[in-house]
Amino acid sequence: MSILFRLLVSLALAVSLIGPAQAYTLTAADKADIARIEKYMNAITTMRAKFVQSEQDGRTMEGVLSLQRPGKLRFTFVPKGPYEIIADGTQLNYIGGGALTQVSMGATPLAVLVAKEIRLDDTLEIVDVQREPKFIALTLVQKKRPNAEKLTIEFADNPLQLKKWSITYKNGHVVTVGLFDVETGVAFPADTFKYTGPGATQQQTY
Repeated sequence: MSILFRLLVSLALAVSLIGPAQAYTLTAADKADIARIEKYMNAITTMRAKFVQSEQDGRTMEGVLSLQRPGKLRFTFVPKGPYEIIADGTQLNYIGGGALTQVSMGATPLAVLVAKEIRLDDTLEIVDVQREPKFIALTLVQKKRPNAEKLTIEFADNPLQLKKWSITYKNGHVVTVGLFDVETGVAFPADTFKYTGPGATQQQTY
């Protein structure tokens, strides 16, 4: 199973892997920036970008991310790997080794990227805001699982552009997915977010 999908599954199944998030009170500046970010994200209906996933032990994967709101994602690995990761609007599907594993897209923090209406305070809680003149980062936890992994989304600022997200684990291990050559307003073929490979011989649903 790929590093990226193991990450997504762990997010869906996490219960209490890190200590409680520290209380954070949003300032007026925070609220203004969050409103700008929500407006920016809601304006994106489709997006394509190159991605590089990196871990602290030096492992990397790369490819192309395709996104279409609501609910659709596809990670196309380069070079082509023996697996695929596709969110078809309902499920996040991992296809590998002739087997299909499904995770409800709504069970992962990344669902915020493809929500029909993006509201960062809906199912998530913002526990930190960091900003510099050309950079802003939000750290979020799931309201129902505030002690699970933390998701940090980073944006370039002036103008806003999604640049990366990262997951922080209890032991301090961080997995980062950086985006490059971001395009929005992309017209995708109708079958982009459909799995069209051989039939699965096994299915596991979380």
